Amino acid sequence: RFGYEHDGPVVDTQVLDALIYYAAGPRREFAGWKGFPKNEEVRHRSLKDVAADYLGAELDKEEQTSDFGREEITEAQISYSLRDAEILVPLKEAMMARGRELGLERVSELESRVTPAIAYCENNGFALDTEGWRDQALRAIEEAERIKAECDALAPPVPEGEGREGWNWGSTKQLGEALELLGAALPKHPTGNYKTDDATLKGIESPKAATELARAVLRYREAKKSASTWGLGWFDPPKKKPRGKRFDKSHQLVVGGRVYSSFHQVVKTGRMSSSRPNLQNIPSELRKYFVAPRGRKLLIADYKQIELVTAAVVSGEEKLLEAFRRGEDVHALTARGILEADLSRGGRPVGEDEVKSFRPKAKMVSFGILYGISARGLAWRISNAFEVHTTKETAQGMIDRFLETYPTLKEWYLAERGKADSGDDQTRTLAGRLRLLNVERRFGGWRSQYQLRLNTPIQGSAGDGFKHAAALLWERSREWSGDPRIVNLVHDEIVVEVDSENVEAAKGWLERCMLDGMAEVLGPEAPVSVEISVAENWGAK
Repeated sequence: RFGYEHDGPVVDTQVLDALIYYAAGPRREFAGWKGFPKNEEVRHRSLKDVAADYLGAELDKEEQTSDFGREEITEAQISYSLRDAEILVPLKEAMMARGRELGLERVSELESRVTPAIAYCENNGFALDTEGWRDQALRAIEEAERIKAECDALAPPVPEGEGREGWNWGSTKQLGEALELLGAALPKHPTGNYKTDDATLKGIESPKAATELARAVLRYREAKKSASTWGLGWFDPPKKKPRGKRFDKSHQLVVGGRVYSSFHQVVKTGRMSSSRPNLQNIPSELRKYFVAPRGRKLLIADYKQIELVTAAVVSGEEKLLEAFRRGEDVHALTARGILEADLSRGGRPVGEDEVKSFRPKAKMVSFGILYGISARGLAWRISNAFEVHTTKETAQGMIDRFLETYPTLKEWYLAERGKADSGDDQTRTLAGRLRLLNVERRFGGWRSQYQLRLNTPIQGSAGDGFKHAAALLWERSREWSGDPRIVNLVHDEIVVEVDSENVEAAKGWLERCMLDGMAEVLGPEAPVSVEISVAENWGAK
């Protein structure tokens, strides 16, 4: 508005606070457990709290909500503003010193470099087909109402004396009563309240009437959540909550035909998250409503199998790295390796049709191992995905044969599990990001969660490379014509909006930035590849 656009270094004290917090704690403690609860996935603390922690300073926030729109501000407001500004430099120095103690210099610089890129991505917004979005939102509301009517039809009559005509399916008490009237045996909390969470409802298998109602309620919950999350509320301005100064959301999500998200720069893994709305979690069928304006195109760029590439780099598994360098179908290679290692085959040769058929399962095994999946968890996933009953023993056999296929990766995998069992509760990404792990008291000692030990160096390192790429896109954006704008950042995918006549040049610029960024973390020899699609909408990739 005033013609100023910042150019130069940026340091965000809130980002540094989150970086240090996930590296050094303090963790929450419960009986036999120490760690970071799910509700602390995003660390957002006020300047007042951060300054008190690092400097022992007290900031008076009494003027924070006073009227700064008046023609002449007061001496108290001036003093408040000056104090907030002058404390930032000593605060930054204290936080940087703490970061150096933890070995976080390199990743602190990375977070500072990527801050402007994320800020401008937020400010760019993502163009939306508003008419199409309203239509799908109305259809979603109608679908939720249709399923609610189905629930009502399956429900028993309301007992006499209740003083109401129907059932409220959002009420735990009423839902529990309805299912009990149909003959279901529902568990209860120690408080006496019914348990009606999704897992409990899925577990109801008799009698038939109760099972049908439980399944219908589950579909109603899903439909109602979809209609609310991806609905007409995107167009509503923030509303004040009853009896309070807070608003229901920080900003109107759609303004001027564009969607504006809030990106949280640092979460526990080191990656980013998005909220209000979550542009990293848009259902695939709704992506078509995110569009390029007239005269513009979307460049949708993906890192190909980046977590497997990162796993190969982290573990030093040359067999995987060579496969990527040769451009082989790594999942087909893995499928062949798992099948060939199956002793029950008696040495029978593996055919191409067998490899092709087993490839989807091999892919599930590969990614499952990177996330520390258990044999029981893998069996459940395969059974659900392929509708073929898979036992825990069969799944364990797949895991074992995968590891035999990649012996160096197996050696790293077993070493990390050993560290977890010995209670080692710290791990780092290749860029030096430190993560303090959750620990549990088991078998007479403290053990860290091995899933986090396995996944953090892989997912976190890939996330650091992604942030380097986003930083380069911002830093090099003025070198290119066509007004390229980052409009979304999704873990391993970047969406850029650009003038139609500059598409080819912008594709080369985007690919170069993504390759250079990931090379900063994985090294210049890592076989990283990027796939870029040009589209009118995000769903047409």
